Amino acid sequence: MKLQTNPNNWACVAASFAMALDMPVERLIILAGHDGSQVIFGAGGRSGFHPEEFFMLMGDAGFACMPFNVQPTRTDGYEIRNVYPCTAQERRNVQTFMDGRVGVVTGTNAKGRGHAMAWDGEYFFDPAGAGKIFSFGELETIGYTLDCFWWVVPIK
Repeated sequence: MKLQTNPNNWACVAASFAMALDMPVERLIILAGHDGSQVIFGAGGRSGFHPEEFFMLMGDAGFACMPFNVQPTRTDGYEIRNVYPCTAQERRNVQTFMDGRVGVVTGTNAKGRGHAMAWDGEYFFDPAGAGKIFSFGELETIGYTLDCFWWVVPIK
């Protein structure tokens, strides 16, 4: 996997999937049909990208994607609720599942903002700023909370 950086402050999902697919982020953004810059959440709240926007593109490129939630939720029709509290054991289960598998993680950074990073099966590739590569053990140190691992799988 090659480290790529965000072309702007709202494209971490696109940059992370581009890394997982071994594709330039600029190409993936063109294929998505928009650049994520539309303001939809008030002052400065860009639309950005959602992982599911890339599912069809991945299928066309010979890949499939499966989300693996760290803390599954359910709804009663009105409110989304956690199925169970996320414990250290659940986090270890996710790490065990992720080992050796390529994909993208989504979660929140130390500032509480949504953020995505690529995962090559052993290391995280963070597209923010100048980019950084680090291990699973460093997640807590940087204050990142992992919510979902989007497993990117080659299909025949």
